[in-house]
Amino acid sequence: MFTTIKTKEVALNQDEILASNLFLYIEKNWEDKIISYLRDKSYQIWEIKDENGLTILHKSCFLNNTSLSLTIIRETKKRLGPSQTFTAFINSRTEEGLTPLHYTAFRGNLETSKYLYQNGADINAVTNLGKNIIHLSAEGNQPTFMIYYLYKKIIDISTQDYNKSTPLHWACFSGASDSVKFLIGLNAEINAMDKNELTPLHLAVLHNRKDIVIKLLQNGAIKEMTNTRGETPKYLAWKKKYKDIYNILDKKEFYPLWRDRKSVV
Repeated sequence: MFTTIKTKEVALNQDEILASNLFLYIEKNWEDKIISYLRDKSYQIWEIKDENGLTILHKSCFLNNTSLSLTIIRETKKRLGPSQTFTAFINSRTEEGLTPLHYTAFRGNLETSKYLYQNGADINAVTNLGKNIIHLSAEGNQPTFMIYYLYKKIIDISTQDYNKSTPLHWACFSGASDSVKFLIGLNAEINAMDKNELTPLHLAVLHNRKDIVIKLLQNGAIKEMTNTRGETPKYLAWKKKYKDIYNILDKKEFYPLWRDRKSVV
């Protein structure tokens, strides 16, 4: 999800030193120092970014620091007012196209996300891969966040990224078992295909998510579906040498949750 921080072996200029100090203050949760910089009119720290394009608000949301994130938003708004510059800061993007709101989705921070939304955050913003807050909260195993925004009907449960991956695809990819459970319970399309015709079951197999494979099969995942290479989940399990998953998929019938397993011989 997150880019590895880049490093430099050159002398830092004044702006880079300021940025280094600010991000250190955020990591140390020195809120008073951040406030003093935000209130000092000789600085415009909302314009400061690190080498990955993170602002101080990105960093605070990434660290899941609710108090500091709200303070940064509030103090910056005092300086800038409800201006285009303030809105641009709230919706600033990293090199991967991640906004502060995206980080709150991955972390499951509802309080910060609501405050961002109230202050102009674009709820429909997508990353460079086309992932929105529902994809990211599903990937981060944050069902409470995901369900809150799904019930507000701002974004649909079948939303697709640029590769046609749904939130269920991302949950299976990352092993987010809670997200999988809730998405299935909300009637997400269990056999949806991405642009490579991979289903959530394909992804669960590819990434050795045994428990999720079982959950998908119990709820109607079709194990005979093939991707664009003609590969079934069972073939992928054999190819990856995931013996337990292969044996599960090799059963002629996988009895769903609603069947009485005691009657199965």
